[in-house]
Amino acid sequence: MADDQQQPGQKPASGLGSLPALVPGLQGPEANALQFKIKNSICKSVQSKVDSILQDVEKFTDIEKLYLYLKLPSGPSSGNDKRLSLG
Repeated sequence: MADDQQQPGQKPASGLGSLPALVPGLQGPEANALQFKIKNSICKSVQSKVDSILQDVEKFTDIEKLYLYLKLPSGPSSGNDKRLSLG
């Protein structure tokens, strides 16, 4: 793994980041409510696994995070899970 030195002006890694930044148009309570609803729609084992992955990713450099992002699958999930209903 490359050096984890922070460049001037960079913010430190912070887990999930800001949901309003990830979902344009959502502010404060709306963003928090959406995050709460999503988190509660998945099982505890998946929540734990995601938390563990995030702890690992926090240690990555920016270029390593970019590589991970580029390797993530795009498009709809291959699963037929109908449990998540945000409407």
